[in-house]
Amino acid sequence: MTGIKDNGNIRPVRIRSKPPSSIDSRRLSVAVARPSSPPPPPPVKRHSTGNTTYGSLPRSIYNSKGRPGNSLDKSSTESASENGSNQGSDLYMRFADEPLYQFYAADISERTKSVFAGDMMEDCDGYEEISSITSRPSALELITPCTSGHGQHRSLWCEVPEVKNSGIIESLTPRERKLQEAKFELITSEASYFKSLTVLEKHFINSHSMNDDTILSKKDQKILFGNVNPVRKCSEKLLAALEKCWQDNILLSGLSEILYTHSKENFDIFVKYCSNQIYIDRTLKCLRENQKFNEALQRLESDPKCQSLSLHSFLMLPMQRITRLPLLVDAILSQMDSKENSLEYQMCEFTLASLNAIVQNCNESTRKLERYEEMLLLSQQLEFSSKKEMKAMSVASSSRWLVRSGSMLHLTVPDGKLTFSRKMIRPTKLYFFLFNDMFFIAKRKSDGNYTVVDYCARNFVEMEHTTESVLTSSYKNLLKLTILENHEAKTIEMLLSCDSESSKKRWIEAMSPPISSNPEETLYNEWDCPQVFSEHPYVAIQPDELSLQNGDIVKVLTKMNDGWYHGERIRDGEKGWFPGNYTSEIASQHARAKNLKQRYRLLAMSGSYLQSRQDKIKKKKISQIIETKLLL
Repeated sequence: MTGIKDNGNIRPVRIRSKPPSSIDSRRLSVAVARPSSPPPPPPVKRHSTGNTTYGSLPRSIYNSKGRPGNSLDKSSTESASENGSNQGSDLYMRFADEPLYQFYAADISERTKSVFAGDMMEDCDGYEEISSITSRPSALELITPCTSGHGQHRSLWCEVPEVKNSGIIESLTPRERKLQEAKFELITSEASYFKSLTVLEKHFINSHSMNDDTILSKKDQKILFGNVNPVRKCSEKLLAALEKCWQDNILLSGLSEILYTHSKENFDIFVKYCSNQIYIDRTLKCLRENQKFNEALQRLESDPKCQSLSLHSFLMLPMQRITRLPLLVDAILSQMDSKENSLEYQMCEFTLASLNAIVQNCNESTRKLERYEEMLLLSQQLEFSSKKEMKAMSVASSSRWLVRSGSMLHLTVPDGKLTFSRKMIRPTKLYFFLFNDMFFIAKRKSDGNYTVVDYCARNFVEMEHTTESVLTSSYKNLLKLTILENHEAKTIEMLLSCDSESSKKRWIEAMSPPISSNPEETLYNEWDCPQVFSEHPYVAIQPDELSLQNGDIVKVLTKMNDGWYHGERIRDGEKGWFPGNYTSEIASQHARAKNLKQRYRLLAMSGSYLQSRQDKIKKKKISQIIETKLLL
């Protein structure tokens, strides 16, 4: 899985690994072997002395404080960062002429398209061929971007004078050269990104027009530019550390360690920035309708300093960068040999896992904000019925979102056809709102709002296909809705008619538990899953594992027959694999829903049995009456 943007969402990159086929690939790394069954739980309580945050990273890549170490300490990073933006500094001079990040991103996109279009060789990975170095310009310097029909291009590792003069290229295999190019792209792309952020800050944010209250209010200025400076400082620190790594070793050893450390210590700003992206886009769109602002913006965007790029393209940079970083690390990982570079390979895996977690957090924070706004709007439209003396509940919640909504016809059915049914007067149009944790049934009012007539927890609802012979001639796409326990602790059954076959299928799928194609795997939805209590501490061994402390409560999303569970730790939302025998299941809404479903099925079977007996008795009486009449 790659870290790309899909409908506004960021998808993380999956860690590459080559596990044995007999072991679940999602819980295995090449670097460290894992037994096929979970470890036995400790006989007595033990206290871990290891660092659970970094799992089993080799001690050789830790400093004395237990953190991933490298040749660059924190003080030197901050010192370099403070001077990094000065035009006389070595950092600025070395990478000053790298193209702006927008051009770098466009070049990457163009190369990717050419791969999928078949313009490049099948085994090409997007990097330029570097097996022949004689065709490279001899006088090309590191800071000078080349120009071609495709625009500006980044610098290449093999073209740097220091690399050429060292004579090391001839001793490297083609794969090792590609590895160096992949590492070097991390530095040059960061330089390009930092340069674009500097243009954003100095050309746009610090301009006279953007600081004029008659053009841009303080409130709008904070929304648009409030997080730009922290993001730029984060890039400045990282670039200074990467530059130090480059100066120390042209093979860029320890690059992954640097990125890992910065991702853990400084990359939270990406989550904050991405969660504010929806407000940035909305505010900029509204401001463009202001003629005075639009004129000022056009003057700034037409200036050669920003190379005629739009303000919006600069404001999108942090989201694009955090999306790109996992891809860059994945490219490095793909060129490594897990056996020859075992320590570096494992460090790269941990770095990729850390970046994926940040990408996921960025995605979730953005989605969470959008969902909360939708819930606020719905809370104003949903009213609870006063006739039934229904207890009202708060609809808007930061942890609740709308999954599906729509209308269906509630149909009249004959008595006895459903286990708990009551005869209705006529077909009634009802509106249904399925949230991630609740299910509402409502009627629409004349003013466009809705009156809630019933509600329950989501895992107390079942929907299934049904066919009622009495009604199929008039109504199509029938399904049976069963509420195991509503807000009044009653069981409700409804026969519903959807407006289309696809709508019916989507409703049933939304209410159904996931089914795995693997018979040794059991899947659960987040809204209907068991919860376990950690009885023993567990220290993560692999990047995809979950460390446990005594008393941790985890929602189990997957159970494997070999005893491994995959779940989400409730206290912080972290997900990962852990041995199930370190935990025990606790009472939860999932367990209650499971008991209610069993009870309902028993009652349904009893009702069907009694109904069949009554039908037999009735038929027997009718046959006896007929026989009596025939004898007479």
